[in-house]
Amino acid sequence: MKGRLKKRNRALALVAATAALSVVAVGGVPIASSATIVQAGTEAGDVYSPRAVTVAKGSRVTWQFNGPHNVVGKGKGWTAKIRTSGTWSRTFRVKGKFYYRCTIHPGMKGSVTVR
Repeated sequence: MKGRLKKRNRALALVAATAALSVVAVGGVPIASSATIVQAGTEAGDVYSPRAVTVAKGSRVTWQFNGPHNVVGKGKGWTAKIRTSGTWSRTFRVKGKFYYRCTIHPGMKGSVTVR
């Protein structure tokens, strides 16, 4: 029993250390998992929530539509047509910061940072 407890404690310590190093490696900003969801329109109004996300290279971001909105990527030519419900996804394969907006609602903007 004592041996199992030691192994379990070592394993937990290793997991905690790995998580801490992961946060430090990206400058203290936690990176979202490969399944990141952004709400397009919320009870708060015509906003993306969260407005900015940080993901690892190769991650997929999914926008979930709540009311008439779209997603238009700045300068890269990626677009989700206007929808009132459902989802649209994009996989980010290149590091960088990607800005997007809703062309229906001025000021409704967001960004995806890929590390």
